[in-house]
Order: sequence, then C-alpha cells, then structure tokens
Amino acid sequence: MNARSRLASLYEEWRLMSESEGDAIRSAAWQRVDQCQSVKAELRQRILHAIEAATDSRTTAEEMRLHFRPVLEHLISLEARNGQWLQEERSRLEAERDQLGRNHGNLRRIHHAYGAHAVA
Repeated sequence: MNARSRLASLYEEWRLMSESEGDAIRSAAWQRVDQCQSVKAELRQRILHAIEAATDSRTTAEEMRLHFRPVLEHLISLEARNGQWLQEERSRLEAERDQLGRNHGNLRRIHHAYGAHAVA
C-alpha cells in the first residue's frame, strides 16, 4: 500500500470512529465515547507517521494537502459536531444538577419547617 492509500485508510478509520463517537454521545454511552477517543488518540500517532512517510519533499506535502483537503474538512466538521453535542449534553447535565440542588434545598427547608413542628 502506498503512502497516499495508507493515509486515506487511516483517515477513513478516523471518520468511522468519529461517527461511532457521535452515536455514543447521542445515546449517552460514555464508556463507548471513551473507547472511541482512545482509538482516535492511537490513530493520531499512526496518521502523523503516515504523513511523515508521505511527505518526503515540499511538492509532495503540497500535493497531499490539496488531495486530502476535502477529507480533512469533513473530519473537522465531525469533530466540531461531536464537540457541540458534548457541550449540549454537559449543559443539560449541569442544568439537571442545579435543579436537583434546588430541590434538595427545598426539601431541607420543608423538613426543617415541618420537622420542627412535629417534634414540639
């Protein structure tokens, strides 16, 4: 497999992992999100090595950049989408936590108000 094909294969693996990560985020499967991110960290190293192997000259580097630009733009959009989904989930969970905190405070006040009268 030549360097360009190898890089294309690695980018495709990244795409698949990003799609799987997005599915996991949407279904709150956090262990699967973690697994996808671990695989992508390993892929990152393999991609860097493949880029080094593929870019022996300045011309080759420019050709590779032009060739893979649409692929990279798509991968970047997937990463941005996943990041947005994570942020939305984080915001939702923070709002839920805040509501639970308010509920807990209300219950303590009710318990204090009624508990004090029940003892008397």
